[in-house]
Amino acid sequence: MKKILIVILLLGVSSPFQVFAESRVGIYGGTFDPPHAGHMSAIRAAIAAGELNEVIILVSENSARKPDSTNVTMRRELSQHLFGEVLNREFPNVNIRLLEEGSEALEVYRNGVPGREGSRGGFSSFAEYMAENTAAEDRLFIVAGSDVLNNPDGTGAPIVQQNVRYLGINREGEPVRGDLGSHVTAITPEHSTSSTTIRGDLAEGRRNADLNPWVYETIQGRHTRRNCTTVLDRIRGALQQADGRR
Repeated sequence: MKKILIVILLLGVSSPFQVFAESRVGIYGGTFDPPHAGHMSAIRAAIAAGELNEVIILVSENSARKPDSTNVTMRRELSQHLFGEVLNREFPNVNIRLLEEGSEALEVYRNGVPGREGSRGGFSSFAEYMAENTAAEDRLFIVAGSDVLNNPDGTGAPIVQQNVRYLGINREGEPVRGDLGSHVTAITPEHSTSSTTIRGDLAEGRRNADLNPWVYETIQGRHTRRNCTTVLDRIRGALQQADGRR
């Protein structure tokens, strides 16, 4: 399953999301199911490439495209710990945080641009909206996985506009194409991993080395409690059936 990763950084952008005049803000979007070392490496690469002083994490909602995704509330909790706490200690001069509930940016991502026909939300609507709110003399930089940039017609692919530039994350076995134009620059994180592999290990009760210990223990704890509840429900059902036969 392909994962869409998008980072948006604002360089002195005149937009509703501007924090201060010369801020360099990155918005990093993904499913983060679960968040792992590969995501952290991508954030490090984005911070270095864009000289960011803030990174906002956008955890995607549960969707029909990924019906088996872990509940978004849990993914936000795990991401807050790994990115908002662990990485913040690594980068004390960079504010790394999750996009706040109720924020205008999150509403655009979830539901599209208010009042705009055909705007259904998602990364494309979000990137388009941000580009429109960027002054002509400024530049909006989107960092996206090579799977997105190499297939611009794919779901969630960002829309190219004159004031938009891209940093493309080279993925193992799928580097950013060299014919995408001068507005695309390829970057390579030091480490990459597969969320699918990690989920497979979790299903077998194995801890993957790319998974933070706290994240692993939290996931296993939730699974244990869920399994215990299922067993108890089955026992109650069996007892009720036995009572009905008496």
